[in-house]
Amino acid sequence: MLRASGISALGDQGDDIDAIAQYMSATPAVTDSARKIQDEWKVWLDGVSWWNKNYDRPTYDHARNLRNLFNLENVTTAAQQANVRQVIKTGMTTETMTGGPSRITSGGTFSEKDGSVTPPLPLWAKFAIGVGVAGLGIYALHELRMFTSLFKKAPAHAANRRSRRARQ
Repeated sequence: MLRASGISALGDQGDDIDAIAQYMSATPAVTDSARKIQDEWKVWLDGVSWWNKNYDRPTYDHARNLRNLFNLENVTTAAQQANVRQVIKTGMTTETMTGGPSRITSGGTFSEKDGSVTPPLPLWAKFAIGVGVAGLGIYALHELRMFTSLFKKAPAHAANRRSRRARQ
C-alpha cells in the first residue's frame, strides 16, 4: 500500500514501487498495448537494484510513469482515457500527500531527471581501499627508513670490527 509518508522518509519509495508491482501484476490487461507495458514493467523491475528501488527518485518516477501509461493504454473508450488523464494530472501523489508540491508535468508524467544520491561504497570496496592505503603507508615508511639510513654514521663498534679485520 502506498504510504502517506512517501519518499520523505528514506526507503519508503521501495514500498511504493512494490505496491505498483502488485497492481501491475494483479490488473488484467484489456488491450495489446497494455500487455506490452506489463511485460516492459516486468523486465524493467527485474533490473532495478535495491539501492535504486529504495533511494533513487528517477527510478520511482519511472515506475509511476509506467503505471500511468499502463492505465492510459488499458482503457477502450476516449471517455475512459480522458478520465484517466484527469486523475493522473489532478490526483494525489506521494509529494502532495506529504505537503510537497506536485511534480507532475503538464504532459501528465513525472520528470525522471537524475537528482539522486550516489550510493555508498560496498563494504568490500571500503576494506580493499583501506588495505591498499595501509600497504602504501607501510611501504612509504620502509622506503623512508632506507633513505635516511644512508645519511647515518656507522656505529663505533662496527668501525672497530672493520679495522681489526684489516689488521689481521
